[in-house]
Amino acid sequence: MPSVIIWTPESDYDAKAVLLLSEKLVAHFGIKISINIKGKPDRQVAKKGSTGLKNAIKNYLQEDLCVIFVIDHDGPQAQANRRQEPNSLINQIEKVVKLKEFQGRVHLVEAVNELEAWLLIDCTGIFCYFAQNHHALPKTCKQNLCSRECRDKIRQHKTFWRLITKYTSGDTASIEEPEQGSDKGVKEYLIKFSEEIYQVLHPEKHKMDKNSQYKEALAPKIAEYIEINDDTLKRSESLTHLGYQLKACVQMIEV
Repeated sequence: MPSVIIWTPESDYDAKAVLLLSEKLVAHFGIKISINIKGKPDRQVAKKGSTGLKNAIKNYLQEDLCVIFVIDHDGPQAQANRRQEPNSLINQIEKVVKLKEFQGRVHLVEAVNELEAWLLIDCTGIFCYFAQNHHALPKTCKQNLCSRECRDKIRQHKTFWRLITKYTSGDTASIEEPEQGSDKGVKEYLIKFSEEIYQVLHPEKHKMDKNSQYKEALAPKIAEYIEINDDTLKRSESLTHLGYQLKACVQMIEV
């Protein structure tokens, strides 16, 4: 089976989460392809900048159809600051993506509002992760957590569903972007969601269990519960774009 590499050079946690989401994209679109994942580049690659990326890509393309970079797309000010730095990661990646020798085989997908925005396409899945093993969950959830039957039961639970819909906005790109020194942004949005899930499940407790609060290290585990379908993909144009890029890689060998 043909394969592609998805490279998330900013974070190994992102790599694990993006792999799971990508495998779900492949299943949803019916793409026959296997995915190899790369996280932070090793020191030898990183210190050589775009030259290091170029050499690594050459090696990868000997066996893989494509290399798709996935990086966070922050707010406008942060993006502007990055582009003003000649050796910033975004500038290094865009430099190699534009090389003629890699045309059609190396791509960049920016996760608008960071990886957390991709997780937030399915707030029911996020709720399932943080609520697992809780006694208040419907019986069907204890047998098969976040199955279709479990999701239907959660939808019927007024308190649970009210909280889930509260955090289910339109496109996740519309979640307020962070400003320097502020407590707003998609990570904070997901942290707040996890805190409210805890409060709903443990109304008798007045202090938050920090182990039940969202943190970056949990992203891969939460990704296991995220459902990708036509409805959830409507909430993230950038995640949908990743699916289209995977599809385009396969179509290269079909023509």
